[in-house]
Amino acid sequence: MKKKPASILDDNRISLAEAMDRTNFWRETIKPLFDDQDAVLPKGFYIPFEDIKALSELYPEAKGARAYFTLHQPGFKKGQGISAVLVPVLIDEAGTYKDIIEPATTDEEDSSIYDFTKPCPHCCDPESELS
Repeated sequence: MKKKPASILDDNRISLAEAMDRTNFWRETIKPLFDDQDAVLPKGFYIPFEDIKALSELYPEAKGARAYFTLHQPGFKKGQGISAVLVPVLIDEAGTYKDIIEPATTDEEDSSIYDFTKPCPHCCDPESELS
């Protein structure tokens, strides 16, 4: 079998065993915050590639995106867990990863902040080794 060229994806790859450990560490750590209810425990986010590509096209100067954890209201309510918003990010001359916040107003129509994640639970793969 030919060895494929190394890529950034290869450099960031981890094993299933390590991913299982990490996701389990997360769940066990935050479980008390959700009264040990696995059904409402936030496990991950689904982010459609279509939305990531659209964000990249809207902000071609961006080098990536940052996900911020959010709650739609104060406190954890049953069935309403953590979600995330994405913000395009650029890297300045000093190597600092800077959010692109446009404009700096509260008007959502002109904002560079997007909420197109779908939290897990609700869109989980119940058979995944990582869920």
